[in-house]
Amino acid sequence: MSDEAQELVRMHRKRIILEYAKGIGNCHEARREFNVNRSTFYNWKKVYDKEGFEGLRRKKPNTL
Repeated sequence: MSDEAQELVRMHRKRIILEYAKGIGNCHEARREFNVNRSTFYNWKKVYDKEGFEGLRRKKPNTL
């Protein structure tokens, strides 16, 4: 699978988890169900709320 295809799969997984949490109205339960760390989940949620699906793309680290 190409790097771009793998990245899209990761982005879709993140969106599925976020939408699942929204649908059941319980972030804790969704995080437990998908085994996602609390800080990771809320980082995803923050960028998804601000930037939408494209915000879920992995960012390259800032280098000095």
